[in-house]
Amino acid sequence: MLLSYENFEPKADFILKSRLSSHEEMSLQLKNLDRDILKFFNMCLVTLTGGGTIFTAGNGGSAADAQHFAAELIGRYSRTRDPLSAICLNTDPSVITCISNDFGYSEIFSRQIMGLGKSSDLFVGFTTSGKSENVTKALKAAHEKNMKSAVLTGAHEGIEFLADLALRIPSVQTAAIQEGHTIILHIVSEMIEQFYLEKE
Repeated sequence: MLLSYENFEPKADFILKSRLSSHEEMSLQLKNLDRDILKFFNMCLVTLTGGGTIFTAGNGGSAADAQHFAAELIGRYSRTRDPLSAICLNTDPSVITCISNDFGYSEIFSRQIMGLGKSSDLFVGFTTSGKSENVTKALKAAHEKNMKSAVLTGAHEGIEFLADLALRIPSVQTAAIQEGHTIILHIVSEMIEQFYLEKE
């Protein structure tokens, strides 16, 4: 029997309801991170108002999250205001392939931080597993440059000790962690944008 939408519809309906339920549960759990989210906002604001740059980085879906946050800052979240200094470290193919080829993939972020970072800057790393070696090395490089650092990750333990602030989504499921990260980025982007709009 050929698979058709009608045959698959009950399965699709189950997936839909299951994922919406897990998303709702994860969103409620984010309330327990309210103080850390405000700390993250404060770190970003101190960096930007102090003339620093927010550097972001991640792999795979987390690379998209890193790009997303940098775009919200240097572009806009929902309302027009002055651009804010943000650079995503996983968006230059020439730099990434050069470093990967000559030094190894684990160095793609840390080497950029060592070359570009200043003590007034902030590094924001994204890793759902908490085990991304290039993000780990980037956090260590940020420490060497006397930069502040934050990491957005999941329930896995270990990497949070390398950052000044860890925003840990209480899940080990990649999709749920990424959804949590997106909500946090939107909240913080709105806070930053509202601050600058009221400042004008």
